[in-house]
Amino acid sequence: MSITYGRIDASASEPVSHDPAIFKQVLLKAGDLQHLQQLAVATLEPGQQTTSHVHSDMAEVFVVQAGAGWFLSEGVQRRLEVGRWLHIPAGHRHAFRGEGPEPLMLLYLGVA
Repeated sequence: MSITYGRIDASASEPVSHDPAIFKQVLLKAGDLQHLQQLAVATLEPGQQTTSHVHSDMAEVFVVQAGAGWFLSEGVQRRLEVGRWLHIPAGHRHAFRGEGPEPLMLLYLGVA
């Protein structure tokens, strides 16, 4: 396997599977690394919210890169801001909402 190198802003933009109005730049995809499902940056515009959803096949780690918003999971709501991160185990229902004057940018890693 060779070294992979790139730029986030040069990665193709595509909709997230559960919300076609929300876009991501995929940096690495399933098959690029063992156990990796995806490494990507998702962007939610102010006021935009993902559908509440579950990934039964992977855990996710999110790191807030820009903006602010909220994480919602099974009745729990947590504030998201730059420097915050969270881990969502497989099987946990969750959603995100962007809030504030700038888009919420989330770097995330999905692991099988």
